[in-house]
Parts: sequence; structure tokens; C-alpha cells
Amino acid sequence: IKNVREDDLDPIIALIHELQVAAADRDLERFFDLSFQFLEHAYPFARNGFVEDVLTDLHPALQRTYFMALHLDNDEMKECLSFFKALVETIFRRDVRSALEIIREFAEHQSELVQESITRARQMAGAGVVVGLQHRRIGGPTAEIENHQRLVGARRGERAAHGHLLSLIHL
Repeated sequence: IKNVREDDLDPIIALIHELQVAAADRDLERFFDLSFQFLEHAYPFARNGFVEDVLTDLHPALQRTYFMALHLDNDEMKECLSFFKALVETIFRRDVRSALEIIREFAEHQSELVQESITRARQMAGAGVVVGLQHRRIGGPTAEIENHQRLVGARRGERAAHGHLLSLIHL
């Protein structure tokens, strides 16, 4: 983590405040957009061009899994906000080990949440039940399950890429 002055973190801290407002308003769409703005501001603090490039390449898969995680659990915005705040603290302290641990734990948490969702969706599809994610209702066409799986990166290549991201954290 590069040397950080307080004013280096001003844009990130402003985003934290905006994320808090979006969470309080339960505005998932705004929270989602602000989250990726936050991450884009945080990438350069790693001072690792390779990791920054990998994260940029994985951006679409990360967006799908993050979108799904936010919609699966009503408390996920709080969880994400806690992650962002903790990450800012570790950046300010230049505590690389803690930052890596926080990122690893958060990535594993999100991964587990999404994997559980895929498993439930497959079980429901096998039982002939389809879940409408946006409205949290039962019903709708079978194609919605396929869309659900696509959104969360259920394809093998994207799951492998997600696993690759977790392994990069241990570098």
C-alpha cells in the first residue's frame, strides 16, 4: 500500500458517506454503482499493476456476483459498508496484511452467498419452482433460473476466474 496522506483518501471517504446514505435509503441500484466507484478509487492503493489489471478484467464477473449478493440478503448492504470502511482504515494505516485478510474474507463471504443461491436455484428448478429475484416471488418462466445462473457467473470459466481472484489475494 502506497504512502497515504489523509487528503488522498478524501474521494474514498466521500464515497463512504454516499454509500451510507444509499444504504439508509435502501437504494440498491445507487449502492451498487457507488460500490464500484469506491473499488475503482481503491485499486491504485495496492501499487500492483498486475492485480489491478486482473481486477479490471474480472470487473464484469464481479459485478454480476456482487449484484446477486446484494439482492439475496437484506443485510448485505450493511456487510458491504463494513467491508469498505475496514478497507479504508487498513489503507490509511498501510496495513497490508489486514487489508489482504479483509479482502479475502469478504470475497469468500460473497462467493459463499452466491454459491448457496445457485444451489437453491438449481434445487428449485429441479422441483419445478422458479424464484423471481427482483420481486422475491415464486412464479414466472423457467428462463428466469437460467438468467439467475448467468448473472451470478455460474459458467465454469467465470467461477474459475473468481477462484483465481481469491488465489491472487494470497500473493
